[in-house]
Amino acid sequence: MPNILGYLKIYIIPTKYSPSDIRQLSAELTIHGGQLIDHPERADIILTRLMGRKRLALALDPTLIDSKIVVLDRWLADCIAHEALLDHRPYLVPPDHSSQPTHKWPRKQTASPSTRPPNQHNNTRSPSDHNPFKTTSPALILASFPATEKSIEPSTLPRLACCRKSPSICINQLLIEELDVIRVWKENGEDDTLESDLNQAGKKDDEKHALAYSRACSALKAYPTKICSVSEAQVIPFIGPKIALQIGEYLSTGQIKLSQTLRTSVRLRSILLFQTLHGVGSRLSREFYDIHDCRTLEDVANARPSLKVQVTYWSDLQTPIPRYEVPLIAKFLSDELEMISPGCIHTICGSYRRGREYSNDVDIVFTYPAMNRSSKVSSQVLDQLVDRLRTLSALTDILSGSSIGSNALRGLHQRFIMMSLPRQTRQIRVDIIFAPYEIYWVCVVGWTGSTMFERDIRKHANGLNLKFASHGISRLSDGSEIAVSQEKGEPAVFEALGLEWIEPTERNADV
Repeated sequence: MPNILGYLKIYIIPTKYSPSDIRQLSAELTIHGGQLIDHPERADIILTRLMGRKRLALALDPTLIDSKIVVLDRWLADCIAHEALLDHRPYLVPPDHSSQPTHKWPRKQTASPSTRPPNQHNNTRSPSDHNPFKTTSPALILASFPATEKSIEPSTLPRLACCRKSPSICINQLLIEELDVIRVWKENGEDDTLESDLNQAGKKDDEKHALAYSRACSALKAYPTKICSVSEAQVIPFIGPKIALQIGEYLSTGQIKLSQTLRTSVRLRSILLFQTLHGVGSRLSREFYDIHDCRTLEDVANARPSLKVQVTYWSDLQTPIPRYEVPLIAKFLSDELEMISPGCIHTICGSYRRGREYSNDVDIVFTYPAMNRSSKVSSQVLDQLVDRLRTLSALTDILSGSSIGSNALRGLHQRFIMMSLPRQTRQIRVDIIFAPYEIYWVCVVGWTGSTMFERDIRKHANGLNLKFASHGISRLSDGSEIAVSQEKGEPAVFEALGLEWIEPTERNADV
């Protein structure tokens, strides 16, 4: 029998099923590659015969109705009949109304004396309650692709991410996410509590090994067809013998044993929890754990008091920002800038520009057509904007950023802030960047990402004896700047670097 369900974990709401019905469904699931589980919280998909939300709420935790994929059981019957994993959306209960909500500023919430402010409720502070590893629903992955994908010869895949088209979710997403767990481990040091054989497998690995996994995952992200064999994978750039062996394990079992073990590592989960705080990277997070014996975010705040504000609002900052809300944040800031100095233009960058449905923070690049490198307007306007946000009680904290240093000498000014929108209490992180007009589109490319896409742009530029950065393109030989036409917009940046144009939504070269 074909593995139609691809290791999907499926929970069946027992209401309206007889015991024999459950046994039959369980057998069909197993035969076709699925796994019947006992707890809906762990399910990728939930099957039911209940037709309405009210009845569903009597049989299932209402929070799961919104957070899980709940479908009518005829979805399974149709998958088996067509011998393919079908798009789940037509079978959703309640029906999927995909239109975006009309947004109105919500009324400001007020906390009762007996409760903490809304933005501090259920503040997850320990690694046991925080899952740092990305896990995409298999149904969502396969529903994102047509039944037949354009096939390419693996060896023809370009080596540089800036020369490849990388979607937000790819057909090999689950495999990449398994490999990425190992990348994270290698990037952040070993866990001495792991089994000795697994620990030995990564002994003395350094950051270059983490980069090897980053490059392999990035290449797989751009590969348009499902990997079916180790021999196929080995021809793809950056897939060496060790990674190929792990891919073979995944193809055989649906997981990688080392990755599954690492997901439970207390040390790894702890240091990744600490890295959710702005300004805490791999080195510092390891110091918190290994030297300062930090085990919770409160421990980190005690060790580094400057992080206390972030820890206080940690739950807010970890709440994904829905796509429809991001332009509202940009408009609020743009409107405030218009009151300070009219004529500002902006581009929302980061994961939003790459097409992601949710963002962890918001990156916005601003400029004025009359603003050049020698102008002090950007620094002055940025300072005035911050002051205005503070006056409006919209500014909570300035995380980093200044008008000094090498970027400022090139006319680039930035503030990374925590703020809230009018009549809201939820805190969001916004990175505000002001760029001179002559490098505006270069800055937009730099802030759009993704990380591996930008890394390979720099590598490609170096091969041309050029330097690429968010503050401009220059010659390595004498530091002179390469002029980029602002009238042509962003494509002019790719043209200046001799690169073919790639849409922002196809620059998702990371996991």
